[in-house]
Amino acid sequence: TSPGSPDYDRRWQHPGDELHTNVPSLPLADFSQNSSRDLFYTNSEVLIEKGDQVRLQDVQVTYDITRQAHSKLPVELLRFYLYANNLGLLWKANHAGIDPDFISTMPNPRTLALGVKADF
Repeated sequence: TSPGSPDYDRRWQHPGDELHTNVPSLPLADFSQNSSRDLFYTNSEVLIEKGDQVRLQDVQVTYDITRQAHSKLPVELLRFYLYANNLGLLWKANHAGIDPDFISTMPNPRTLALGVKADF
């Protein structure tokens, strides 16, 4: 069900391909190939993506109403607040669409909390 790695289409297939690809060939005739050959590519630096990012993680907005400002207020302080968490990436350095914090897992869900606090 998976389309497979896009590297498969960019592999070395014909003499001269080494000039425009760094993906090794896939020898189909010999399935008893040395596994170190694949590990060399898997652990090579050509597969490293930048992890630089700007993430909007925690945002809190509050609005306070005090009895000093509104003398008819039945409480000393009335605070309204909105808290948001895990809002997402604003910018990432890689162009592969990878979220550096969640490479192989699902990202944390966004959460919102709205509340009121009263001080008597």
